[in-house]
Amino acid sequence: MDRINNNFAKFLMWMFLYLSAYIAVALSIRHLSEFFNIIEIVAIRSAGSLLVAGVVLAKSGISLNSKFSFHEVTRSALHIVGSLAFVWSLVNMPVALVSTIEFVGPIFAALVGIFVFKNKMETYPRIGLALMFFGIVITLALNNTSDYGYILLVALSAVCILTVTNLMLADLAKTESSSAIIFKMHLVQLPIYVILLFFIYPDWFQSVRNVSQNATFSTWIGIAIACFALIAAGYVTQASLASASRYGSPLQLCAADVLRLPMMAGVGYVAFSETIGLTLLLPGILIMIGSIMTSLPSR
Repeated sequence: MDRINNNFAKFLMWMFLYLSAYIAVALSIRHLSEFFNIIEIVAIRSAGSLLVAGVVLAKSGISLNSKFSFHEVTRSALHIVGSLAFVWSLVNMPVALVSTIEFVGPIFAALVGIFVFKNKMETYPRIGLALMFFGIVITLALNNTSDYGYILLVALSAVCILTVTNLMLADLAKTESSSAIIFKMHLVQLPIYVILLFFIYPDWFQSVRNVSQNATFSTWIGIAIACFALIAAGYVTQASLASASRYGSPLQLCAADVLRLPMMAGVGYVAFSETIGLTLLLPGILIMIGSIMTSLPSR
């Protein structure tokens, strides 16, 4: 019991750090989206995370396995697709609605665990997932989601894809350090982002030039702060999530991961004046209770 409590305390510590850093990432993305396209933003994050992870590895003396497994390459590729879909939906939908949709993650993780890995769930996770499911259904029924059409499908796809990467991360963390996982992931991702920039946004350099020509000194300060927050907090989110996966089950990780979403809804209300109506607030509370119950340690 002491070991369970100790592991859960460490799990909570890393997840709190993750949740806090995630807010900084979301705020940075919103600010930078006024000046750069989505791929430029994730490329900045990728390049910064690669640099930070490389410095950490060099300073710590942690050995790095130069070989890339199929598991690592696949996770990196899936993470690209999920991240782009999530960032795009975050820019094009209210934060509170994106938050609600992302609660599908733990339910998807539970289904994967049951049907693929033949896992069995205890009572608390079952009740928690049921509460989350009903909360999501109520939210979608009470809110006019038809206005968003395919954007809603993109957000749902992002949830499922990123949930799979979380499950894969839990497996990688058993044999790799957090910095090594991040370094190798961005070593795969950064060239892909650069290629995507040239194919999808062939005039991306011109758009950057326009920003540099029209931006005032205060605008540049804001961009610099947002870039620094995106890179630093982005690294912290990935490192803390990898560390948390060592002290909790994959289902716990996915359930605790989505607790960032009610926090994001609060940030959307405070920072962007996005109102949170009762049709989102009440089922959101139900979903949050379910998420907490699902993330509790096994008895």
